[in-house]
Amino acid sequence: MRFLTRPMKAFLVAFLMMGAVSFAQTNVSDAELDKFANAFKGIQEVSMNAESQLIEVIENSGLELTRFNELYNASQNGQVKPAGASEDETKRFDAVMGRMEAMQPVFEKQVDEAIAKAGISSERYEEIMAAVQSDPSLQQKMQSMLE
Repeated sequence: MRFLTRPMKAFLVAFLMMGAVSFAQTNVSDAELDKFANAFKGIQEVSMNAESQLIEVIENSGLELTRFNELYNASQNGQVKPAGASEDETKRFDAVMGRMEAMQPVFEKQVDEAIAKAGISSERYEEIMAAVQSDPSLQQKMQSMLE
């Protein structure tokens, strides 16, 4: 299973990119954008590896991925026990969430290492990320670097 449903992808992105904040417009040199692109590629690798590991945790729990996503969405909507969820499903879901939370520091460390390996600081990476998200010309340059 190579893909996740939209809610799981959103969870994974939030899981890996916690702490990203918006910054004011910033100047980004081509050299910095190149380092950022390399860090971005490294983070993509971490993300794909994390996704595989998280799917494995879900599947090993005995929950189907679609059912996990349903339970996850319900939990995000404030439901303590989602409608129709058995006690066994709820226990399995809670166990999976516990495992995911335990794995988060490992993924965060791998992200930090990918950024450092590219030769920029995490703070500068976040600044450039905010700049790329808000500047179409930087987005275009970034896309060219990734191709």
